[in-house]
Amino acid sequence: MEEQVSQEAQRFMLVLRPAMLIVMSAATATMQARQLLISQTAAELGPEAVTAATKGLATAFSAGSLIEFFASPIYGKFSETFGRRPLFLGFLIGPAISRTLCVLVRDPSYAIPMIWADFAGARFLGVQPTVSVAGTIISDLFPVSEQPRARAQLQATQSLGQIIGNYASGYLNATYGPRVTYSITAAMPAAAFLALSATMSESHQGVKTGQSQQSDSNTVATTEKAKSPFITLLGDMKAVSAAVCVGLYEFMTYPAISTVAIMFMKEQLSWGPLQAGRYAAGHALAVFTGSLVSTKLQKLVGRTSYVSMAHLSMSLAYMLWGTASTTQRMLLSLFPMALGKEPTPWAEDELRQQSCFPTCATAQKGAGSCPKFR
Repeated sequence: MEEQVSQEAQRFMLVLRPAMLIVMSAATATMQARQLLISQTAAELGPEAVTAATKGLATAFSAGSLIEFFASPIYGKFSETFGRRPLFLGFLIGPAISRTLCVLVRDPSYAIPMIWADFAGARFLGVQPTVSVAGTIISDLFPVSEQPRARAQLQATQSLGQIIGNYASGYLNATYGPRVTYSITAAMPAAAFLALSATMSESHQGVKTGQSQQSDSNTVATTEKAKSPFITLLGDMKAVSAAVCVGLYEFMTYPAISTVAIMFMKEQLSWGPLQAGRYAAGHALAVFTGSLVSTKLQKLVGRTSYVSMAHLSMSLAYMLWGTASTTQRMLLSLFPMALGKEPTPWAEDELRQQSCFPTCATAQKGAGSCPKFR
């Protein structure tokens, strides 16, 4: 039985990995094209409109994150009731539609808000939730002992997609313009949707066998009706502090910074779209390299020390990036970015593989409570 399950999981990965490569390549390519497209669209209204439109992208990113926060529990319930497959397919067709509208709508009065909406949608209807569902699918199909390897394969696929997307976007934007790039990135998830509709099966065993999860959901709802989980979290200062830190970290993520990155690189270094695309590809390569060594570094220095080292390295990287006046200085920022790769989310998987886990109450509180993972 184990062999059959493993074969089914491997067959599923043969479908999932190419799909995630397409999704990540398209999403990354759109990131650069979006800044250029909104600048070109707003240019018809004057320089002040360009500045306002660019600021609107940052606001749209934050709004998308807020919507994602409230939508995530709904996605979870939908996934348990109807399965992962319809949710995954829905997250493919959403970006295809929004990007197509960005290409077709040319009136600045409507086109600029449409581009804002497309950026916000990337947080709750695009690549962000797609990656989350892909992780859930891995949890469905793979035993705990095999999940770290499967997640590593998925991470490598996403990093490869970022490298391809950044370089291709730089070339397409410089040669044909951002509207052509948007057209291609709209077609890619649409093509993946059509292919996966015919080849992708459901990974949720309960949904596959027709067993409803409604009774379990009702039990949980009855148990938790007395107290809202949001109120419980707000009453936990540790959870609130962690949420504030994560919220502030959002300002340092590359998608948020990329809304002004192209303009910054043009002013500081006279870079065009092609050079900016190459740098973004280098950034993706640094993240990929960091993901390869992060687990080993965590085991070498401990998880707590590694988190501190990662944040200090990322701060150094962005200080070099923000003060760079030469190409060499800009490229130098990529080295601490590799060391600043955030800790991988596989510690819980590794923790559950320990022989002492079933009988250890401390370990069952989480990886952060176990001395082996500090």
